[in-house]
Amino acid sequence: VFSDKDTQRNAQEYFTGLKLIKQKAQEHDVPFWAVVQAGNYVSGNIVRDTKDTAYMTDGMTRWTVHTALAYGAQGITYYPLVQPYSYSLQKNWIGTTKSTYNYDRNGIIGADGTTTPYYEYIKNVNRQITAVDEVLMNAADCGVVVTEASTAASDTGITNYGYGALTHLTSTGSAGAMAGCFNYFGRNAYHAVNYDYNNPQDITLYF
Repeated sequence: VFSDKDTQRNAQEYFTGLKLIKQKAQEHDVPFWAVVQAGNYVSGNIVRDTKDTAYMTDGMTRWTVHTALAYGAQGITYYPLVQPYSYSLQKNWIGTTKSTYNYDRNGIIGADGTTTPYYEYIKNVNRQITAVDEVLMNAADCGVVVTEASTAASDTGITNYGYGALTHLTSTGSAGAMAGCFNYFGRNAYHAVNYDYNNPQDITLYF
């Protein structure tokens, strides 16, 4: 979602894909899983120059996981777990002894056997998932709502701003927020997500 300069287009394609997968999963009464990219340039035999600085951050990783959960994903997996050597090829890698390979570029474990920055990102977000999985795994997906007139609204194309007991939500930034809406044993449950992956926001839910 984040490696292209046209971030809005990529976000729109991402949510179009999530919506389609969710619809097909519901049609066939099966849960869907989201595969979250652990780092950037996760394709084989592409030599990247050090000028390439578009790396997944902690915030981007959390954003990807939590937007998928808001859309009803009931499984999260990460790719790649272990970085293949071909995914680490690097040229002009200056200021380090790693003159041929960048072992921190992707993967939870680098091709040299050490943990990457994504190891900590994913460990932290998995801790957040564990705190809510009992609800999400036992809840029926009822859709997604967003803050009105926000980046979240324009990227997703969603025009629903409230569901059930929730009349609407607001955020302190223009990026906005979203909330996955669920039926949890006959009661409303919501998974709120900060849509700004660079900055914290205060999100308020009105009931």
